[in-house]
Amino acid sequence: MNVASPPSASILVVDDEAGITALCERVLSRAGYQVTALTDPRAAIERIQKTRINLLLVDIRMPEVDGFDVIARAKILQPDIAVLVMTGFGTVETAVRALRQGVDGLLLKPFETGDELVQAAQQALSDNYRKRDAARVQALRPLFDVTETLFAETDQEKLLDLILSAIQDHLRCSNAAYYRVERDAITALTQIGKALPIQTNPAADELIRRVVEDKDPMIIHAVGPGEARAQALFSESGLGSAIFIPV
Repeated sequence: MNVASPPSASILVVDDEAGITALCERVLSRAGYQVTALTDPRAAIERIQKTRINLLLVDIRMPEVDGFDVIARAKILQPDIAVLVMTGFGTVETAVRALRQGVDGLLLKPFETGDELVQAAQQALSDNYRKRDAARVQALRPLFDVTETLFAETDQEKLLDLILSAIQDHLRCSNAAYYRVERDAITALTQIGKALPIQTNPAADELIRRVVEDKDPMIIHAVGPGEARAQALFSESGLGSAIFIPV
């Protein structure tokens, strides 16, 4: 499993001890990561609301705001964020609670060497990517069960309806739509629930065309860090999150 290259991976360090945050920032920056170090957990949560973070490195015992509270908030704002917990109190209770919150690593303070910190960060990122890949495969696996049915259907309209029904069922989503993109217009061929207002909102048209041009899936959340225009579109449309898949 390849870890994201250092220049593309951003790390947020949160610890109420300024010496620890300074040490982590220095060591991880030298390793090539983009590092932001904060001693105020509330400021850290605000940062997570506005900026995409690959790895959250957070202390557990902090005054006023517990490290686990920061993790819980971060997981809501950025579900795919990797989390590395650091603590000077390596108890079984701490480890169990960390596992329950889906953290990707536990690091004891003080660190013996800078290499130990860098390796822990790399491992947390790697484990997080591995879990995300496994989750994607698990989510898509049930779709293979309907392949035979899809191939047996020759009526295009019925086929599209089957595809949307399968996606809605197995991904547990309330809304699904299949769009045809042409030079002059975008058409929703079939839909279940809500669809983007492509006829009345230019932002919807631009978003779908960008997915087609990039030829890569795109995930958009209405809250948390992201493009303001796309998030405004989702809020106005009453949508929370969406996955766009070009075919």
